[in-house]
Amino acid sequence: MNVITDVWRRKLKRLWELCGPWPEKPTPHRFRHTFARILLQRPNVTVRDVAELLGDTEEMVRRHYAAWVSERQQRLTNVLKEAFSEKPKPKLVVIPPSKDQAS
Repeated sequence: MNVITDVWRRKLKRLWELCGPWPEKPTPHRFRHTFARILLQRPNVTVRDVAELLGDTEEMVRRHYAAWVSERQQRLTNVLKEAFSEKPKPKLVVIPPSKDQAS
C-alpha cells in the first residue's frame, strides 16, 4: 500500500509543479475535501453517508465541512429570515434643499 501511495504522491507532485505556481500548496488531502464537499452538496446525501465514506464521525464531518452541509445552511437561512421578517422597513423621506443650496 505504501508503494502505491508513494507513486501517486510523486505523480501528483510532478503534475502540480507543471501546473503551478499555486497561491496555496496543493496536497493529496485536498481531494478528500473536494470529495466531501461534492457529496454534501447533493440533495439526497446525508452527513452520516459522508462520514461513513470518509471513515469519520458525523461530528467530525460537521466540524470540518459545515459550510457545505445543506441542512445546516437551510436551517440558518430560516433562522435569519424569521429573525428579520418582522423588522420595520425605513421609509423614504425627501429632504427639501436648504436655502443655501436653493440659490
